Amino acid sequence: MENNVIIQGYTGWYAAKPKIQIYCNDELIGEVSYRDSFEFRIEEDCELVFKCSIRKAKIKVYKDEINKISLEFNRLTGSLKASYI
Repeated sequence: MENNVIIQGYTGWYAAKPKIQIYCNDELIGEVSYRDSFEFRIEEDCELVFKCSIRKAKIKVYKDEINKISLEFNRLTGSLKASYI
């Protein structure tokens, strides 16, 4: 089976390089950090939640598509953003 979710970690330069936790259906499935990537397969459409300290981002992923997602921190607000590539 081929992985259908590919998550690219943030690329901005920061003094601290925290890990971002990845949740699917409220279950921790992995972590990604600076310039790292994480791949996995989903069997049904779901919403992924990314958490880093008090920051959180969400994105919907679909089982019948290759979902390529990029994570970044907003330099002004510090918020975490998940978007499709």
